[in-house]
Amino acid sequence: MSANDISVMLWHERKLLDYLILKLEEEQHLLAIRETRLLPQVIGELEKAINDLPLTQLARDVELAARAAGWGIQPYATLRELADQAPASPWGEIFTAHLSAMRAQADKIRGLREANEDALQSLADHIQEELARVHGRTQISHDQSEDRTAAHLTLELEKTTCQRALLVTARTLPWTLTEFLG
Repeated sequence: MSANDISVMLWHERKLLDYLILKLEEEQHLLAIRETRLLPQVIGELEKAINDLPLTQLARDVELAARAAGWGIQPYATLRELADQAPASPWGEIFTAHLSAMRAQADKIRGLREANEDALQSLADHIQEELARVHGRTQISHDQSEDRTAAHLTLELEKTTCQRALLVTARTLPWTLTEFLG
């Protein structure tokens, strides 16, 4: 594999990171307007992108390990080490540009993840309060009982969605990427 092939792999990884950012921004928008109906779809798309990232990273790591000896770097070098030891110009500059862009993407993902986790936790707290309020009603008619059951089921679904979103959102920046970026 040539330096160009590795650069193409890094472009692919950057596209995945951009997609993660897009999905995190969609999640953030839905949370800002407290729209939970579409949240499962966005979380599913986010989870798919998160699951695709390790495969892309593994392919990149395998190819880098195969080229490492020829380039005088360790098999699992960071992108900074790759840029510093890249064969012939302009590859050092190209890999440095990838490093800068991917660090900026990682920072953006980290910021979105933290903001979304805070918003999700706030939503989860609100849902829990609403559940307590629904359960706290006493002496209600049959019709009110049906309404309470429907409200309870809706809130439980929102609570489950929120919990899943928290779990998925927490996984958006794998340690392997952070380590690769140095």
